[in-house]
Amino acid sequence: MTAARPAEEVDLAEMLAARDSRAAAQSRLLAAAASVAGVDARRAGTGGDGSASASCVLSLSVVVPGPVKELPWVRPVFDEAVRVVEETCAEQGWPVHDVAGSTGARTGPEALWAVLAPGPQVKEVVSALEDHHPVGRLWDLDVVVARSDSGSPGTGPGDRPGIVPFPLSRADRGLPLRRCLVCGCAAAGCARSRRHGLPQVLAAARRVVGRWQVTRGGQLTPAAALAHDCLLAEVHHTPKPGLVDLRNTGAHQDMDVPLFEASAAALAPGLARCERIGVEQARRGEELPAALPRLREAGLWAEEQMAAATGGVNTHRGAIFAFGLLCAAVGWSVAAGRPVTVDAVCALVAATAEPTLADVAGGVPLTHGLVARAEHGMLGARGEAAGGFATVRGYALPAYARVLRSCGDPAAAAGQALLELMARNEDTNLVARGGPGAVDLVRARARGLLADGGVWAVGYEAAMWALDDELIAAGLSPGGVADLLGVTLFLARLDEVAPGRPGGSSR
Repeated sequence: MTAARPAEEVDLAEMLAARDSRAAAQSRLLAAAASVAGVDARRAGTGGDGSASASCVLSLSVVVPGPVKELPWVRPVFDEAVRVVEETCAEQGWPVHDVAGSTGARTGPEALWAVLAPGPQVKEVVSALEDHHPVGRLWDLDVVVARSDSGSPGTGPGDRPGIVPFPLSRADRGLPLRRCLVCGCAAAGCARSRRHGLPQVLAAARRVVGRWQVTRGGQLTPAAALAHDCLLAEVHHTPKPGLVDLRNTGAHQDMDVPLFEASAAALAPGLARCERIGVEQARRGEELPAALPRLREAGLWAEEQMAAATGGVNTHRGAIFAFGLLCAAVGWSVAAGRPVTVDAVCALVAATAEPTLADVAGGVPLTHGLVARAEHGMLGARGEAAGGFATVRGYALPAYARVLRSCGDPAAAAGQALLELMARNEDTNLVARGGPGAVDLVRARARGLLADGGVWAVGYEAAMWALDDELIAAGLSPGGVADLLGVTLFLARLDEVAPGRPGGSSR
């Protein structure tokens, strides 16, 4: 087998050359399209906004942050954009005069269409595609028209003198500005100020791709899709002391971010099974706790899918337990016409999970949590679920909401929630690795950081890196905290799957 060529960084000179080549191609297509449309390209854009133009060029590239443009997800995202653009042109009745582009360039694939339709009309439609298609946030669909410039000699052989590609902007058309992948603020502002590091931006892009890939078959239910998104957001959150994140693999030798991403995709259909069980239970007029045996089966199936994707590594067993119950509770609540609120869903989870506390005496294969309960009286994941995720609701979720309101940054909000969980959770993963003393150590460090101001403290990141190094050296990983951080993110976005909300469920 021939090894794949490693992706290489693209330098500024290559990017500038690609930009010039694209502009030349746009000019050629504009001239040809204007000729066909019976419009003189040099006079088509009177006023500079393209309003008088009967033709335009639609230019596609993929938003790929950073200097490496040949990432594994880029080509599938590009191919989907080509499919959608061509389908949209046909649906809108826009004749396409010519097509150009390149798919093999190191600077990333590009495509251009000469469209016989007014530029402003095309701009409005493709802006909606960018905003609403599941992976549209990673498409850069520029609409360019010909602007009059009698002093321009043209860009190449055969070009008409004076044809200058003029991109139509969203602002000029009164359209919503593009949003940042990480925080949802205006993308231009975040890019200009470099508000987010490259690893965080790339991780956000991978979450968009991952969500699209697991949902495009139409088999993933709403809560399961949200759970998958939150599992990715959890593993991407950085810094996360002792845990796998974008900086390192924490206290683990057998796990990394790509493995967690593969695991999340593999187990998501199992969470969808749990959600469907909840729906079916409600439609039969039965309470959710009665479905616990079926939910166990679905959870075990999800574990099998996880193991197959990870080569037997336990990346998400605790998360499957928590999110399986959450998805089932959402499915039951929606189908039964009950409120889909944090308190209502968590109360339903508590009632369903309570019988699992007896597993330690019931012949169920022992997990870290069951061993910790038997030896130290700690309840672990089962206790958290049976308590309706009290630690999340009482501390992590309020901290998340408070920080999000104050600064609008989900990463900072997640960081504060993480500290609250580290300061309070009886983490059975820590017990398994270092005994009860390991829990005390992590709690003490987190409480100290919270006392200094948490994410607002001077030197917060440096302190988190130092704690990360300390836990790695000791071989300690607060895996239970990671699961509860995912739960926090899920509950913070619960309204996304509530009936009557934008994007909510309508079962």
